[in-house]
Amino acid sequence: MREVVIDSEWSGFDHNKDYIIEVCCLEIVDRQLSQKKFHSYVKPPVSLSNEVSENTGIGNKFLSDKPPFAEIVDPLLAFIGDGRLISHGISLELDFLNAELKRLAKPPFLVSDMFDTVTFLREKFPDLPASLDPVSERYELTMPSDQDPGPGYCESDAWLTAQLYLKLCEDFGL
Repeated sequence: MREVVIDSEWSGFDHNKDYIIEVCCLEIVDRQLSQKKFHSYVKPPVSLSNEVSENTGIGNKFLSDKPPFAEIVDPLLAFIGDGRLISHGISLELDFLNAELKRLAKPPFLVSDMFDTVTFLREKFPDLPASLDPVSERYELTMPSDQDPGPGYCESDAWLTAQLYLKLCEDFGL
């Protein structure tokens, strides 16, 4: 079974007026993290606020030579393919992805099979904060020391989400 973990960073929190500035997808095959990934920074059509730059570590100068979303959308969607989509907060990921697709006059991305680690954890552990940091601490998940994800948190968050998902599969027989 092929599954795809997705994480993205945005220029703000309103998918109707903000944009994806980084996206990362990792492939899981038969409950094993493969070496395949899709990762891209994206130059938005707006300047980032200082707050966004401080929160993500991604700045306007860094993004100035990156491709616009229109240039990465087809490889991104091809990478996702028909894999089961996994995310830590899937509704926001889909809201932003579909807002970007709408701006390009492309059809919405429809997902028939997905798993949201936030929703699952809220059902199992209502008192556990939904943020990936405390969840990672609870499950003792850390990035390997030999990996430098660079500016932003997208790649590390995708990796942590993948590890969390695999741990949940193991612990709960998913």
